[in-house]
Amino acid sequence: SDSSAVQIMTIHVSKGLEFPFVVVADTWQEESKRQKEVPVFRLPHEEGQDSLGRVLDLGYVVANVSALAAQCVKRDQADEAARLLYVAATRAKHHVCIMKPNIKGQSVLDSRFHADALAGSSPNVTIRDAADFPEITKPLPSVKESSETAQSTADLPSPVIQTYRRTSFTGITEIHKNGAVASSRIDTRGGADESGGHVYRAVGYADNKTPLGVDAMPMARIPGGAHIGKMLHSIYENVNPAHESLHDHVQEVVKRFVLGKMWEEHGANIVHAVVLTHGTALGGELGAHTLTTLGPHNRVAEMSFEMALAQFSQGLTVNQIGELLLQELPEADLLSPYAKVLADSSFRIPLAGLINGSIDALLRVEDTPGSPRFFISDYKSNRLDRAGDETVISAYSRERMMEEMQHHHYPLQALIYGAAVYRYLRWRAPQLDADAAIAGFAYMFIRGMVGSETPVDENGNTTGVLTWTAPSGLWAKLSQLLGGVNS
Repeated sequence: SDSSAVQIMTIHVSKGLEFPFVVVADTWQEESKRQKEVPVFRLPHEEGQDSLGRVLDLGYVVANVSALAAQCVKRDQADEAARLLYVAATRAKHHVCIMKPNIKGQSVLDSRFHADALAGSSPNVTIRDAADFPEITKPLPSVKESSETAQSTADLPSPVIQTYRRTSFTGITEIHKNGAVASSRIDTRGGADESGGHVYRAVGYADNKTPLGVDAMPMARIPGGAHIGKMLHSIYENVNPAHESLHDHVQEVVKRFVLGKMWEEHGANIVHAVVLTHGTALGGELGAHTLTTLGPHNRVAEMSFEMALAQFSQGLTVNQIGELLLQELPEADLLSPYAKVLADSSFRIPLAGLINGSIDALLRVEDTPGSPRFFISDYKSNRLDRAGDETVISAYSRERMMEEMQHHHYPLQALIYGAAVYRYLRWRAPQLDADAAIAGFAYMFIRGMVGSETPVDENGNTTGVLTWTAPSGLWAKLSQLLGGVNS
């Protein structure tokens, strides 16, 4: 985080903020350098003029500015300078330093600043003038250094090699999408983990005549897109799954995020859908557990993290994660096809420094006391129905969900999240076997989760919920890989 770093900003930007220590470095400029070219000024009542308010001296056009205009402009500028100086000087909690070098002419500080007035009568405030500080002497080289060290041109430094960066899952996929190749120089901006840049299909959905396949599927035909995706994430993050009046509670939360025409057209359906989602059995290794039965005490919502990665010199790249999966996963594993995609040379994208992210929900299932199992979970609002589907609910089958997961590289997202949780558990719960405790992931395609009527296949997998179980040892090996230890 950069929260404790030195922050440079304008006085206008600093309004309303506070900092422990503040250095005001720009208020020493001469007043003459702050004058506006066009003499626009406010004419007060006491000047006895017919026109009041903000006026423009037309004499400026012919280079004949009136004395009154010049006087008023100077007064307005001084007032504005005083306001800015007050804002700057009051941003400090403990210490403020206002710089003023020795310059010719009068500065804003000379005419408008009164330290005693700023300090007030508080005995806790001490004002010190720069003249009170000891004089700083410039260090001189010793006679020996001066005589024996001949002056010469300094050698140019070697080419700058990047050794550190911050990235995220979204940052990785953006580089991959844009066709970037491995390089020692990569954008260092750490992006948010959720991107608004995903492409969503606006056409090609099942038509309105296609039967739902279930009695109620409230979000089946609500439009898709980044906006509604972020809105639904906010709703699920703020809903208490175990609220005693779940419908009323959900409605209250939805009204906070769904406004205007969206509420009028889709509000009731969104409320109904969120309630059904919380009552849907998650299936797979989560069995009959629902978001409601697990409750808030078994869910960490929006779990943010920053995870350390290898150094650039260690040569870690994203496709090595795919190679690790190919070594560890059985051929019939759900992620085996994606492992081949991830191991491709197009993912030879360097990983180094830090990677950040935010997990929608970390779910805990503790069927056996003392042996919790954790599932990496994410709410996905993607529409999966297509023209030609027999029913809309069938579009949220395990096969279709995995196809969508692979298209957006969500398995990579889940693996990064899992490695972060592994390190967290290893640190905060050393009594657990962190590798064994992380069961896998449960990605929820919420449009296909319709409560008790949600179809379940012969293997106990719930439509709309894609679950995957990690093989033993994978999380430990993945964490080592990301840390630059490739065994």
